[in-house]
Amino acid sequence: MVWLGKAWRPMVMMKESKKSITEAVERLWFMSLESERGSTIRWETIEVAARMERYTQSWGTVVAKWRRRLLREREIATLAEVQVGIRLLTKEQTVHEIPALRQRRMRRQASRAIRELRSVDGDGLSVRDRLMLTVQTRHLEKERLQLSRSLRDCDPKAHVSDASPKRPVKLS
Repeated sequence: MVWLGKAWRPMVMMKESKKSITEAVERLWFMSLESERGSTIRWETIEVAARMERYTQSWGTVVAKWRRRLLREREIATLAEVQVGIRLLTKEQTVHEIPALRQRRMRRQASRAIRELRSVDGDGLSVRDRLMLTVQTRHLEKERLQLSRSLRDCDPKAHVSDASPKRPVKLS
């Protein structure tokens, strides 16, 4: 295959790209060894360490691999702060912030699935498919309700009173 007068070599291009991504992740890794939990690494510092500009072709891949490596090897959870950088969470921050963030995302996904299922007209479906549609919709609604309650329980600002007590925690 010829592309712009040159031989097309997708494997060579992929290997060079993969090599540069691996090198950038390694540079970020060694830069982050100096950082401790609770600190924030600014985007400018990350750009210098990775030797690439933000939002280039492989920027997201490099940052995602570096964050996964931080979690896997140093057991440090991270959060991206808009226009600031990557925040290395303390253990207390991880306990409070990560569950709420993930539950909000799960709740949005459940709401989206419910909307999509409700858009299906059951008249043209078989009895089995209508049953499945109803069961799945109800299951997702219950799941969304549980996520909403769990999020409310995670909120440290929630006011607890006799009228709105916190439910007891069920340990399985």
